[in-house]
Parts: sequence; structure tokens; C-alpha cells
Amino acid sequence: MPDLSKWTKVVTHPLGFAGFGLACISGALATWGPDKYPWLPYLFIGLASGVVVIGVVLAFKETPKEKKKEI
Repeated sequence: MPDLSKWTKVVTHPLGFAGFGLACISGALATWGPDKYPWLPYLFIGLASGVVVIGVVLAFKETPKEKKKEI
């Protein structure tokens, strides 16, 4: 079982914060469902898409680039 007591360290990273928001909206969607708030699934899909796009962009930005050795 993972240690969940340090969840605040994840929220400091922008992608972790977006993932936390995604989890909150997912919980709201499971609790209330689309009957009470019909716009909630669209918000969930939009945020999930944003998390994927931002995750890919951040992964490319944070990956160290190799320096080419000249022979």
C-alpha cells in the first residue's frame, strides 16, 4: 500500500495539481452523476484531455537534451 500521507508534495507540481483537480471532478461525477449536473462529464473530459497534453509538453521540456559530441 503506497504512503498517502504526503499528498501535498504532489500538488505543488502543475501536473500533480491538475491530476488532483481531475480526481476531485471524478469524485463529484461519481457522487452526483450527469443527471444533476449535465455539464460535469464535459468538464471531466476537458480536464483529462488537458492533463494529457500538459503532461506530454512537460515531459518534453523536463527531459535533458543530449549534447552531440563532435569528432
